[in-house]
Amino acid sequence: MILRFASFNVLAVVHLDKGEYTKEALEFLRSKERIPRLVELIKSLEADVIGLQEVEHDLFEALEATGMWQAYWSPKHRKSEGIALLVRNAIGVRDYGSAPFEDGSGHSWQCITLDSGITVINTHIKWEREDAIDHAGVNQVTELLGYVPAPAVILADSNGRTGGRVRTLFAEAGYKDIWAGVPTALVVKDGIPELAPIDIIAVRCLEAEPYGTPPSVVNIPNATIPSDHVPIMANVYTVE
Repeated sequence: MILRFASFNVLAVVHLDKGEYTKEALEFLRSKERIPRLVELIKSLEADVIGLQEVEHDLFEALEATGMWQAYWSPKHRKSEGIALLVRNAIGVRDYGSAPFEDGSGHSWQCITLDSGITVINTHIKWEREDAIDHAGVNQVTELLGYVPAPAVILADSNGRTGGRVRTLFAEAGYKDIWAGVPTALVVKDGIPELAPIDIIAVRCLEAEPYGTPPSVVNIPNATIPSDHVPIMANVYTVE
């Protein structure tokens, strides 16, 4: 049996002032149009399990209202956004839980166990400079990997580049990074755009392959991709 997994940082409106966006993009991102377009985009993925990051409650309510998924939301501590897991109604879920990281950052992780025996983790790793001595992302991933059994699928905005410290930890723990090196976000700093490969679908003790081709990150956000990230997907072969 094949299950399709997707991961997508949808961009929380509360963070718009932290980024560099065109006037037109900001007007659209703050408009009433954006949530319906995000819902349609997420529905169009036709994935069995979807991990979302930077999800505000109004978007979560709109997704839940479709009735298409078993929906789980975990807000960051004292923040208006968080992470969400969507599981197609036909897929059995044995267990669900979520927990904050121990560093007090407010970041958290979600965990579900599917009837197929697969553990699925969804998280948003905190950004940190690659040369930081006390690296927040490294600390969070180290903590997370101590809890996750095999076989497992991790869906995440890792805030880490391919070959960097965060992604190396996943590799050393036996995870296959399905979309390694593929740009998944447009990061603009001081007017300089970076096509950043920071979103991951990583699997351990499972056969998996990329599904489709991620949309181009050039010129996002826009009406088609209402975020500064694009969704990525992978087909995973269950252990049944």
